[in-house]
Amino acid sequence: MDRRQFIEKSIITGAGLSLSTMISCSNKEDGKSGFLPKRKLDRTGEMLSVIGFGGIIVDKVGQLVVNDEVARACDCGINYFDVAPSYGIAEDRLGPALKPYRKNCFLACKTGERKGEGTEKELHASLNKLETDHFDLYQLAL
Repeated sequence: MDRRQFIEKSIITGAGLSLSTMISCSNKEDGKSGFLPKRKLDRTGEMLSVIGFGGIIVDKVGQLVVNDEVARACDCGINYFDVAPSYGIAEDRLGPALKPYRKNCFLACKTGERKGEGTEKELHASLNKLETDHFDLYQLAL
């Protein structure tokens, strides 16, 4: 992949772009999809796409558009998805959209809570909204 193709493919996570302007991710050279490079996440061995899908971009978008964009992202080879309860309704939108791809995705979520009881409540609410039984990474948001 040359520099131009990499930049073209990375637009999917670009700030300020509407989801309706996203691009196709077929490789113009060989017609393949899912060719986004991956890197190993430290000692975990997880191979994550070098471009992630930031859930905040789906906060103000309809479900059908989110479904299409998540499918397109997965077709591009994006397997890292990040979301947080503070991203408005992003969890509600990503849950149904990610469901068919969940087993092949690395899903990261955050909590802003600082006490055990609040963190546990927020964790379970996020799991429910995202229609999953686990997160691959759960972080404390500052």
